[in-house]
Amino acid sequence: MTGGQNNRDCFGNYGNTLSNDLYYLIGREVTVFFMEGAPVRGVLQAVGKDYLEIRRRRDGQREAVLIPLNAVNVITGPAV
Repeated sequence: MTGGQNNRDCFGNYGNTLSNDLYYLIGREVTVFFMEGAPVRGVLQAVGKDYLEIRRRRDGQREAVLIPLNAVNVITGPAV
């Protein structure tokens, strides 16, 4: 592996990763789609190496939804 400090993503990995791309959407509204099940829409709060956290309102209550990245099919959001 070659490259300098500037070639690392937000988690210290080299190269471009999905988590790194999502990092720039923190604080913005996104919709997460899965192969099966209902989509989840809300504000992206956090991105980990293998998960993301969405905050949404449901039945007037706020809730946090933790989603494993390997369960995600498509993520839509604003252009960065």
